[in-house]
Amino acid sequence: MLQRTPTYIVSQPLYDPIARVASKIFSPATVFKIMRYLNAKLTITFWKICQKYPRFSKKLLMAHVKRNLPPGYPVHVHFNPPYNPWDQRLCTVPDGDLFYAIKSGKADIITDRIKKSTKYGILLESGKELSADVIIVATGLNIQFIGGVRLKIDGQEIAFNECVVYKGFMLSGVPNFAFAVGYTNSSWTLKVCLISKYLCNLLEYMDNKGYRVCKPRWPDDISLRPLLDFGAGYVKRSLHEMPRQGDKFPWTMSMDYFKDIKVYKNKNFNDDALIFE
Repeated sequence: MLQRTPTYIVSQPLYDPIARVASKIFSPATVFKIMRYLNAKLTITFWKICQKYPRFSKKLLMAHVKRNLPPGYPVHVHFNPPYNPWDQRLCTVPDGDLFYAIKSGKADIITDRIKKSTKYGILLESGKELSADVIIVATGLNIQFIGGVRLKIDGQEIAFNECVVYKGFMLSGVPNFAFAVGYTNSSWTLKVCLISKYLCNLLEYMDNKGYRVCKPRWPDDISLRPLLDFGAGYVKRSLHEMPRQGDKFPWTMSMDYFKDIKVYKNKNFNDDALIFE
């Protein structure tokens, strides 16, 4: 694996021992709810610890990798990112399979920069040539907001960077349009599920009231900031093209699952920020 910059990597059990025990006592639906709650709580707690105690968290993650690799392996070279834990997403490997592959000699990591591709592989800036039969490109990516789709209102294209997000799923001034952006500090689909259910409730409310149009309108008295407070390069390179968020609810992009549960379960849509027609 050739990497320009190291990543924090942690091992997680492929099969959760708590889920195994719970499955002998509760129904599958109940086990699912229990594990979703526990895993979400564990992830958000670890994220908060990393934010509050970055140096301690870095030492903890580095020690975890050292325990899983042979003595003398250059962990400080290949698993030592120049940023703090959770400034970017953490990578997890099931049952430490990456570490076992490295210990067995079936896999290796090289931390270097690419100079150019060659007939036989990749020439690195260090002068070393990395031979390869197949090259899988997985870096240098840029985010495309809503998959690169361009929206128009009455023939005029919408400039996304002039819009503000409403509750993290609608855009100011854009009628009847919803999108989903997951969590950058937890499972992506946790928020997508909440938004999907909330959108269904909104559609039901519009049906019952006879409304055909729903459009957020943001006030002038809020300060604006980037949509995502996240240090990854693929995010930073695209922020100028993306919508923005405000400094107060409901114009914020929340990254707290347990706060969002309360927000998205509320079926009261009598909101001054929403215009129904």
